Amino acid sequence: MNKMKKILLGLFSLVFIITSCENEDFSDAVYSVNPPDTVSAHFSITQDNTGTVTITPQANGAYKFDITPGNGKDVVKGVENGENVKQVYAEGSYTVGVKAYGINNLTAEAELPLEVSFRAPENLDVTFTKDALTLTVEAEADYASAFTVDFGDGSDVKDLAIGAELNHVYATSADYTVKVTALSGGSATTVYEETLTMSAPTLLPVGFEAFDTNTFISFGGNAHEIIDNPDKGGLNPSNKVVKITKNKDQTWAGSVLQLTNPVDLSAKDQIKMKIWAPKVGAKVTMKLENISDGAINSGEFSVSTTKSKTWEELTWDFSGIDKTPEFRKVVIFYELGTMGAGGDDWTFYVDDFKQAVKPVVGFDPGSAIADFEVLPTLSGFDGGAQEIINNPDKNGNSSDKVLKLVKNAGQTWGGHKLTYTDVFDMSKEGKLRLKIWSPRAGLKLTAKFENDVPWPGVVGTAEVIGTTTKASEWEEMVLDFSDVAFAAGNNWTNLVLFIDNGTMGDGSSNFTVYLDDIVQF
Repeated sequence: MNKMKKILLGLFSLVFIITSCENEDFSDAVYSVNPPDTVSAHFSITQDNTGTVTITPQANGAYKFDITPGNGKDVVKGVENGENVKQVYAEGSYTVGVKAYGINNLTAEAELPLEVSFRAPENLDVTFTKDALTLTVEAEADYASAFTVDFGDGSDVKDLAIGAELNHVYATSADYTVKVTALSGGSATTVYEETLTMSAPTLLPVGFEAFDTNTFISFGGNAHEIIDNPDKGGLNPSNKVVKITKNKDQTWAGSVLQLTNPVDLSAKDQIKMKIWAPKVGAKVTMKLENISDGAINSGEFSVSTTKSKTWEELTWDFSGIDKTPEFRKVVIFYELGTMGAGGDDWTFYVDDFKQAVKPVVGFDPGSAIADFEVLPTLSGFDGGAQEIINNPDKNGNSSDKVLKLVKNAGQTWGGHKLTYTDVFDMSKEGKLRLKIWSPRAGLKLTAKFENDVPWPGVVGTAEVIGTTTKASEWEEMVLDFSDVAFAAGNNWTNLVLFIDNGTMGDGSSNFTVYLDDIVQF
């Protein structure tokens, strides 16, 4: 009996223990879970001035994060523990928000300061290229986002992009301190300064695209300024011209172009100038003067405008003057002897002063053998190619335009033809003088005249040969047709030229020549 009681007592105790375990309250353990703490972030800022920042959020007890970058961009959500995000910032101060998530979605937040600053550009390298009054600037630097250039003449500071170049035209010859600033994208900069001497000789031919304004003056009531061409196109596509207004002051009001060197009238004794005048029949007077003594001058020569409110080119003939004095001033007058009144009726525009050869008798100025500023008809045959180009070498020949001849592979007699509208008359002036630039001494230039009959009925004269004596520079050559027969009844309108006739060309620089200023005398 006692044994049974002990067994029953043991079973009762076991039931009690089990029952007690089933009813135990664990709520205190659940409520004891804490949110993440020690919320922070690691910022890694690149040193290349891009403003790129890598943000790595950190916190105890967190498994993901939301990041508010503070740069105006959207919140980046769900960044897992150990991961990071990249954001781009301008230089400045920012507040970055980090929200950490723990178990049971418990959260903790922190606002963290971020300072972004850029390093000053390094290894700044500036290249200046001068061409008379035109300056070209290039720059490069490590860690630079862009550049600015102060040209030192009071003009606005200009922006210069990476990898680009910037051109600037100065108004006058002078020394200028040019400052190039490399920008970091922030406040840090690196500066380079250099004083440059900019100068441009004023030599005929003269245009006004890049021109020393100190060398053009007005007097007696004339007023002038260099402006954008008000009637660009046609005869005058220039960007810049001179505007001159004759005001009520003196009847002899005028303007002067002052040249660096005296005018050489030995070969070209004509002065041409483009003019836009308000009326037909306006008298335009020109004279040449000594730079220091106005009493030494050419005398005055007048021509009249033939067009109204459009560009035309006028020519003044100085062939009959004494050419021994030195003339460095070209003086022009508009309606000399009449009082100006200002306004549109007394305003005209000028451009492109240049020298020219006096037209040969029998040739009008549009078809004269001259300087290739006004063109004959050009053609080539059997490998000959030709074009009018900008003068590649103005040493010894100041012309703007010259004739380029190239002998390509074709035939050994490949050549070039210059066709004029008028007929050559070699009976009184039987020689041709021309300027030639040859790649080598000993190059033979052969010339002949042909009539205006097409092949195969064309008639040609005997050939005359000239030989170059210089290499890679301009020289004069004379082709003497004095003893060549010109059969009567033919219209000699074609001048035919050959480079090394009888030798096959190859189109290289060795078979390329330049010609200019073909004169009959």
